[in-house]
Amino acid sequence: MDDWNQSEVDKYHPGEVVLFQEKAWTDARTHIHGLKHYMGPQNGRLGESGEKGVVIEDNLLSHLIDKVITCWGKDLPSFIEPQFIPAGMTENV
Repeated sequence: MDDWNQSEVDKYHPGEVVLFQEKAWTDARTHIHGLKHYMGPQNGRLGESGEKGVVIEDNLLSHLIDKVITCWGKDLPSFIEPQFIPAGMTENV
């Protein structure tokens, strides 16, 4: 995004989405950017085929807020609303 340091991002492998934000390793803004980057091409292919995709996500707060759920319906309409795994099912490392 515009306010991230592009020269730092360019140091990473081009297949990785590298995002920087204050005070969190993932926030809603970062998650939405990653969704559009990674899922956008899949959304296009699914739309062409008429199929629907499904995504299973961790239940991080940054994934559950309305802004992110709205992104799925508005920007990634070839996917059904994401399914969230129950709390405590992923490891904190």
